[in-house]
Formats: sequence, C-alpha cells, structure tokens
Amino acid sequence: MLCGVNRLSLKRCARYIFIRHLSSAQTKAALKPFYFAVHPDLFGQYPMQRSINEDSLKRLNSYLEDLQKKNPVNPTHLLFYLKNDTATPPLEEGLDLFKTVRVSLFSRDVQFTISHILKTCGMLEDLVTLHQNSEKPKVSVALPYDAPLHWLNVYKQFSDRQSPVDLAQLQRNSRLSLRDFLDKNIKNAKGKQESSQSVLEESKLLSDKICEELRLNKLQSISGWSYASYHGSLKNFWNLCLSKQSDLQNLKGRTIIFTDWTGVDPLGRVMLNAQDVPEFWLSNLTSLEDSDVLVDQVPMWERKLSSLLGDMKIKYDEDSPSVSVVEYLNYLYRVVSSLKRGLLGPDASTTIQPGEFKECTARILSPADALSLSLSGEFRIPPSIPTELIVDFLGKHKQKAMDLHDENKRNILTEEQAVQSCREKFQFSSLSKDSSVSPLQMSDCCERLLGEDYPDIKNTNLIVSKYYHVNEDGQISIPWNWK
Repeated sequence: MLCGVNRLSLKRCARYIFIRHLSSAQTKAALKPFYFAVHPDLFGQYPMQRSINEDSLKRLNSYLEDLQKKNPVNPTHLLFYLKNDTATPPLEEGLDLFKTVRVSLFSRDVQFTISHILKTCGMLEDLVTLHQNSEKPKVSVALPYDAPLHWLNVYKQFSDRQSPVDLAQLQRNSRLSLRDFLDKNIKNAKGKQESSQSVLEESKLLSDKICEELRLNKLQSISGWSYASYHGSLKNFWNLCLSKQSDLQNLKGRTIIFTDWTGVDPLGRVMLNAQDVPEFWLSNLTSLEDSDVLVDQVPMWERKLSSLLGDMKIKYDEDSPSVSVVEYLNYLYRVVSSLKRGLLGPDASTTIQPGEFKECTARILSPADALSLSLSGEFRIPPSIPTELIVDFLGKHKQKAMDLHDENKRNILTEEQAVQSCREKFQFSSLSKDSSVSPLQMSDCCERLLGEDYPDIKNTNLIVSKYYHVNEDGQISIPWNWK
C-alpha cells in the first residue's frame, strides 16, 4: 500500500507521465498541422520549394527519432517554405506566394521541440502548454484523442487554398502540351532572363573578386535561390571580408557554397545559408579547425564500414549536400557499431565475406530514410536498420544492384550524347535537370526535343523537371515526359 497517494493522484500521475513521454505516433499527430503546411506535395509547381521542404523534413524526422531513442544530437537549422495566405500575385510569380520559416533545433526534449516548431510557424499554440514555473521547461501536449481537429483549418490556411477539384485542375495543367505552355510563357521567360542577366554578370565579377581576395578554391551557389538573392549574399559576404579579413585567413584553398544551411559538409566544403546574418557566418568560419578534425575522420570511418560490408564502396552525395560532417559521422558510427555487434559480436548469426560486395556501392542516409536500392544500383542504408535485415537485403539484391549499375552507366552515356545534341541544336544558355529526373528520362526528353522544331526556346535556360514553371530569373522548367 502506498501511503499518502490516493487512486486519483496515481491516475493523474500516470497521465502526466504518459503525456510527457510521447510515442513516435503521438509526436507525428502533434505535428500534423506543421506536416500539412510544409508537405512537398503542396508545392508541385515549385520545384525549389518542394525540394527544400522535402530535405528539411527528412532532417527533422531524423532529429526527432534520435531524441526519442536517446541518441546524441547536434543543433541544426532547417528552412521551410509555407504558402503566404496574404499574397495574391499571379501564379507565375510563385516566389511571392511563399514565406520562409527558419526552425532551429537545439533541445534534447521532444515535447519542447514540438512546441518550438509549432510556435515558430504560428500554429496551434492552444495544443501546447508551457509550464514556466519549473527550472526546466515542461511541455504537455494534448493527446490525439483530446485534440480538436484544428489541423483541418491549418490545412486550408497553408495549402493551395483550393478545393480538391482545383487541385485536380492543377494536375491537368501539368499535362499541358509543350507548345501550349511555351505560347503562354516564353515571352515572359525571355523578359525575365534578360532582366536578370546583368545581375548574373555582376555576381560573377564579385565572386571572382572574393575568390582572389581570400584565395578561395571555389565560390558557388547550389541553393536554388534567385540570381538577385545570390548577389545579395555575395555582397554581404564581401562586406564581411572587408571588415573581418584578418578573421578569414583560414579560408585559403577552401570551397564555399551558398545553400540552405550553415556548417561544414563531410568533404570539408563550407556551407553558408543565404538567409543567415553575416555574424552567424563569421561565428562558424572562425571555428573551421574544429570541423577539419572531423572531416579528417570521415575516410577512416568509411573504410571501417566498407570492410564490414564486404569491401563495398561508400559514397557521399557531393552534388546534393544536405548533412553536416557531424551528422554524417554520427550516421557512419551508428551503422559501424550496429554491424560490429551483428557480424562480430558473441551473438552474431550472420556474416559478410571479405570482398563479397566489392563491386557494389552504398550511400549512408539519415535514420528517417528507408533501406532501399536506387535506380542507379546504389544501396541506400539508414543507421536505424538492424544488421540481419541489412545483410538479408544486400544478399537478395546484389545481382540486381550490379545490373542496375551497368544499365545506369549506359544510360548516362546516352544522356550525355542527347544533351550535347540538344545544346547544339537549340543553343541553350544552359540545359540541366532536376535531381528527381533519371538519365533515361532526360535522354527521352532530349531525343524528343531533337525531333521537334521549337525555335522560341533557343538561347533560353532550360531545366528538365516534372512540372511546368518559369522562375523569376526566366529559367524554364518542363516535365521530362512533355507532350
């Protein structure tokens, strides 16, 4: 018998503990308004916003999973796009339809993190109650069956503000013929391209000037921001150079990339978020030596993992950097530790022979991703998968991986030839593709373009994607399977 504690007190205590320790499902339920507001499917016609939200969601889910599993986490900053409910420009002025939200993740408390995310985005403050009377903030989150369905209103507020019928109409618009799309948009696209050309040229001159002043290896942007945004970042960085040049001597020989996060990637490249203030850049740039120590450890951990996986090649996706060196090392460490226990521990029930997978390649992803085999024949391995499932998956798909790898090499060669022919025929200022478009899809798109006569797309900047779109710099996106 428990003295001084009645049944009602026990019931209240149990409910408090239950609320304080949210399950993964309860966490997702509490964040449902946020997920509805930033879901990539809501940004179908805006490839850049869709891609950034998709990447940020993966990193957020990985962070939350680490918190729930009591794994070590590192502070990180995420960028999300939300539909701006007050903006009413024409559709082709898409960027004006959005507002950006910077979510900083720093707490090791799941409930506080949920509260912080919702409050940062201005959502559902009534679902989260902060108890400010204690030294450490405690957060009570209403359980799914207690919470009113406010997320329906949030969905209406932050979605396309259109009925399902209107969304279906957007899908039909994406299947317009290429001729119809060009007839409606080519004049506008060329006008924007001409207007942005001077900004592009100024950015090139300023970039060269910064590289020479700091003796950088390279300075570039892969964030998808407009030319004007990139130029603004360059000017801010140049002003930082002028005022703090003595603090930036450690940048000699380095590569700086303006993107959507600030930090150092596993290759040692310096990432600067175009939306961060220069003071935040400086605080990171003056502590690069700490990151260099971690960068030097990456090859060692990749070799350890390769050895455990039968000499499989471990490849980091340098074309789409989205994780810091700290995060990447954490992923490698977790996979290596798990494989050691499963393959070499006293209870090991499975093995991988040396050299068994030497012809295969793997990428290590965040815990939020799934164990899979890509169309290019690369194994995609998250740290959250048990050893026996990894070994079973590798064994079952080894031959398919090698076949896909060989097929992908052939497709890349075909793609290069088709792209070159397209560039020559249409004299594109630039011709590129979205990361979601495969080499085979790109080849198909280019080969069909070669068989048609579209003189109005000559000297334009063309991006092969999955949607029709003209951005503010006049870059034209077309679906790879255009009609």
